[in-house]
Amino acid sequence: DRTHFFMATDSKLGFNPVSSTHMYMFLLLASPGNPWVEAKDQPRRLHESMEGFGSFVPEIRETVLTTNSASINYRPLEKVLLPAPWHKGRIVLVGDAAHATTPHLASGAGMAIEDGIVLAEELQAVSDPEKALENYTARRFERCRLVVENSVRLGELEMNHGSLEEHGQLMADTLSILRAPI
Repeated sequence: DRTHFFMATDSKLGFNPVSSTHMYMFLLLASPGNPWVEAKDQPRRLHESMEGFGSFVPEIRETVLTTNSASINYRPLEKVLLPAPWHKGRIVLVGDAAHATTPHLASGAGMAIEDGIVLAEELQAVSDPEKALENYTARRFERCRLVVENSVRLGELEMNHGSLEEHGQLMADTLSILRAPI
């Protein structure tokens, strides 16, 4: 199976199989004012937000109201890009703690894994932990900045019905850069 995406006027719905019986579903929805939605109300809100999509979505939509609300995670998209340094003493930040991104590049988990690899390399490369942590941030910052900023831009283009050409080019350019060694 493969991932499926659906676009509507102010939302993007996606389905990503994770096994033969389970999937990850997401709904990116413009929500002015970022309203709080109680956990018990999240299935209803999701059900309402899925209205109007075609293909196999109506069948899945009908299961949402009977879904355990604990499996629905409603939250705003946030981004974080902390300035250097990403450490204090021997405490270091990795992943979302240093550079949380929106999901439009599907790269957040990958960036955290890269952080771990680079951190291990730098700790092995020099005997001074302070210098190793400085090197880690220096190696990671621009790549993480690229992911955070380009992911946000892709989301803006999707929600504002921006240029498909710009979207495609930005996606292609970014993924090309991310294919390069860390």
